[in-house]
Amino acid sequence: MLPEVYKSLDRIVQSRNAEEPEIVIDGIIGFILLDKNNRPKVASHIQHEIQWGLKKYKKQNPNKIIPVITPHVLRHTFCTNMVRNGMNVKNVQYIMGHSDVTTTLNIYTHTRYDDAEKDMMKISLFNGI
Repeated sequence: MLPEVYKSLDRIVQSRNAEEPEIVIDGIIGFILLDKNNRPKVASHIQHEIQWGLKKYKKQNPNKIIPVITPHVLRHTFCTNMVRNGMNVKNVQYIMGHSDVTTTLNIYTHTRYDDAEKDMMKISLFNGI
């Protein structure tokens, strides 16, 4: 986890009311994102917040086209960006929680022609081709 992400998440936890009892679900504690009822947020909560933000953005920028964004799209984007930036695919697999690296490579990682071209250039320059 990047230090900036850790600090941001830590601020969320530190800003909580210390008198609220910590929620335990199936023996698990330490949930970071909680809803107004002090229960862990789920994907639908995050989806609602994304839609709220997109609606506000669209109101301020009515002529801009906005792609479909969901928590799952963000997960695919994260995975793709990590691989594009050179992260070892086995490490990406671990972070994503995939039991099989083929899930990481075939479903979550999206490549483009530009990515392949960049890699080909690296190989040809490295090998003096």
